[in-house]
Amino acid sequence: MRVPDGTPLAPTAGIAERSLVDAACFPADTGRQPEGRSTGAGVLPRMDLTSLPDEFKELVRAQIEAGHFRSVDEVVCSALRLLQEREELFASHREELRAQIANGVAVEERGELRDGPEAIADVRRRIDERLRSGE
Repeated sequence: MRVPDGTPLAPTAGIAERSLVDAACFPADTGRQPEGRSTGAGVLPRMDLTSLPDEFKELVRAQIEAGHFRSVDEVVCSALRLLQEREELFASHREELRAQIANGVAVEERGELRDGPEAIADVRRRIDERLRSGE
């Protein structure tokens, strides 16, 4: 994996690669960047609550006041990390779902598709057979 300036990320202890979000939000040398975020082309200003939509300001303020985060930047970076993890998780499920859809289409094209009542009757019949045979 590479950060936006093209620099490859070095593996960290116990982690094969850092995420792009972690690389941008928490540089490897310090773990945190208190004065702003370095982009390689300068330092971006830190975020404050005024830059957030009203519906998120209280949530962010409460997280900082509870000591979970030290700044708005940390809250936003954590949210971006969760978004990235969710996207990666959904990407794997999307592939599985596409494969299941393709299988369903193939079954229908072969004329093997059954309607709901027929399928339910078949499942009930198999359950009854298993119960009778002691499985």
